Amino acid sequence: MENKTNKPQEENSRNKKESVLSLKQSPTFAMSLGAKELFHSNIWAWLINQDALFAKVFLGEEVDCSFIQLPAKREKNHTDIMITTKDNNVFVVENKLKSMPNEEQLLRYQEENNIKKGVLTALEEPCFLKGNKNLKWEFLSYSEIAKRLKQCLQKTTKPQIIKHKELFENYCNDILSIGELLNVKMQESKNVFDFSCEDLEDVNLCDVYRKLKSSDFFERHYKEILKHTKVPQNFELKCEQSFAPKSKKSILDFMFCLRKQPDKKQDDWVIGVQIEEEAFRLCVVWDEEKYLKEQKIEAKKFKEQVFKEFAEIGWFEKDASKTKTFKLRKTNMRVEFNSYGANFVYQHFIIPKDTTYEQVVADVLLFLSQAGEVIEKQKIFAKKVGKV
Repeated sequence: MENKTNKPQEENSRNKKESVLSLKQSPTFAMSLGAKELFHSNIWAWLINQDALFAKVFLGEEVDCSFIQLPAKREKNHTDIMITTKDNNVFVVENKLKSMPNEEQLLRYQEENNIKKGVLTALEEPCFLKGNKNLKWEFLSYSEIAKRLKQCLQKTTKPQIIKHKELFENYCNDILSIGELLNVKMQESKNVFDFSCEDLEDVNLCDVYRKLKSSDFFERHYKEILKHTKVPQNFELKCEQSFAPKSKKSILDFMFCLRKQPDKKQDDWVIGVQIEEEAFRLCVVWDEEKYLKEQKIEAKKFKEQVFKEFAEIGWFEKDASKTKTFKLRKTNMRVEFNSYGANFVYQHFIIPKDTTYEQVVADVLLFLSQAGEVIEKQKIFAKKVGKV
């Protein structure tokens, strides 16, 4: 009897292998690897500037190409592509293949440039964009861009484009392969907090997948975390996502922040959770500048003091590197605590690859609750530093 259970899995695996092979054999994809977002934006702008017909790819079929004011501008006012019309309407294309879009950035762009419409291009639509009446932005997927480009390539009469038609058709196929490959990968790890991507290393798409995975978790659950977290008095809860350029890993921050002086750029002190993919960190970030000057204490000793004080009230654990456990979970820490910069102190445990999104959310809520309790216990140390 035929086993139908494994059919979708087998089909996904086959599609993924075909996409990887197609990309590895593509010269246009090889050319894109140096700067993926810039490469795509440059191609789109070049096509529009050769034939305004290609503006329809981003602005829709209803746009009158004769009203497009060429050339389309690259990197004007921090936008990827700016298209203006002869009646002074401004349209902006913001390309987010590798970086993470956020609502504040899109709002700023639309206000600074007084846009009629913005087009956000990415592999997946961010949750904050759906039904958001404050934003004049529409989402356009890479797969849809490829389909529309192919249609325009059939219609264009410009010899400088026709001469390179095969190249651009290959480029469209690349985009479709990227979308297919990452879609299959996301489906395979659906609702599981797993950032492993060895199968994407050959085509250099690990960083893109990691950002997609991080954004997927964050967009689905940060409002839930905000809703169910009790924020201590005089603190605010910051939920943010970012990407570490050196490690090429995604970072999620869920932090209680106390800012004593509103005009200061840096928070006075911060306590909470930072997740760098598989590493679940409990951390303390302290504005030590004034204290170090007053006490004439070295930064290293100050971090040791912070660790000791927070270990005594239960936030950190003194023997984690010896027992290889932290908060009853496995850790690979080799030293008593880790730090970076002059004032970021943390310990971490490892998130198993089969951990679900819901389990990670539960841990974030658990340790934010503990952080709230620590804030109360920590007031004695805070008085020593002169923060309360």
